[in-house]
Amino acid sequence: MGRNILRLIVVGWVLLTFTGCWDVQDMRNRAYITAIGLDSSASSKYKITFEILRPVDYRESDRDASASVIQTVEADSVNMAIEKIQTRISRPITLAHLSVVLIGEEKAKTEDFRDIADFFLRHPEVQKRIRLMFVYQGEALELIATKPLFEPILSGELMTKAQLEPQSSFARTNPFIELLRDLRSSGGNGLASRIMVSEQDKYLIRHGAAVFNQWKLIGWLSHIEAQAANWIVGDVDATVEARRGTSIYTYFVNKKRIRVTPETSEGNVRFKVDLHTDGTILQQQGERLDLSEPKSIKELESLFAKTIGNQVRGAIAKAQNEYQVDYLGFGSALNRRYPKVYRRLQWDDIFPSIPMEVEVKTAITRTGMSP
Repeated sequence: MGRNILRLIVVGWVLLTFTGCWDVQDMRNRAYITAIGLDSSASSKYKITFEILRPVDYRESDRDASASVIQTVEADSVNMAIEKIQTRISRPITLAHLSVVLIGEEKAKTEDFRDIADFFLRHPEVQKRIRLMFVYQGEALELIATKPLFEPILSGELMTKAQLEPQSSFARTNPFIELLRDLRSSGGNGLASRIMVSEQDKYLIRHGAAVFNQWKLIGWLSHIEAQAANWIVGDVDATVEARRGTSIYTYFVNKKRIRVTPETSEGNVRFKVDLHTDGTILQQQGERLDLSEPKSIKELESLFAKTIGNQVRGAIAKAQNEYQVDYLGFGSALNRRYPKVYRRLQWDDIFPSIPMEVEVKTAITRTGMSP
């Protein structure tokens, strides 16, 4: 009997001593930073804008309340900016739900991207698949202040847009860690996502691309130019319009296979780009071809191959002639196959003059119904 009483005393002491997770905080009592915008500042290194999620009760009186709080501070580092914001916020700040980082054009052109990326790469709470977007002709502050059309908070709207990337060839978007990997492999050259605010209606447009050279933003690609570049660097579905006379034919590419092959001969380097596509005819406007006839299919396949080939050549010409920067990854392909040759070359200097051969083959696998 005495032994049982002793056991009860020991168990009771253990229960009183180990009271569980004493330091757990209610999710509703934390401040979640969901988006960060980085801009240039006259007095500090950064002007940093935070979108902070504000939990709201679903009571009638709270339905019109904003779902987020926008705060801007100036600081020499993101860490110091968070410290300053914490003095304004009554709840502990966390970055566990950070999903979008926006960088204004001026800051991206003047700041080495490695300095910007360092904080987000090291911070233990930051997910490495956050999305980075560069603001075309504007500041991140201006964009974060834009009212979203469909989602309650701006970061939710931007993440939804980014997740639609496989359905749109007009944009170039890399998750943070993939963009950093691409830039590291090429010495700081590559393509990133472009975001802008429409001048009239103040809604967000995510298309085009930001061009990087030696870790800094040097220019932009339009949505048409981004689609052309995506034939080489992207993995997206694409809709192509081809014209013959006054007729327009629309082709949806749902599968592509691309091979970039470097060739060396007597110290000279050249590339061959082979692109094969499979897709569906979506629409005919003007002269209507009988798509039950193999001859008509062959005519359209040839037409689309020529159209896509022109886009690919245009993307290469843009990189070689206008920017003279290898953001399409040809140097990386050469380094993988012929590393000794690549190390011997001054690649950045000779890239604009490298011969490029492009061959495109298209297949129409579906034609849909005819009216």
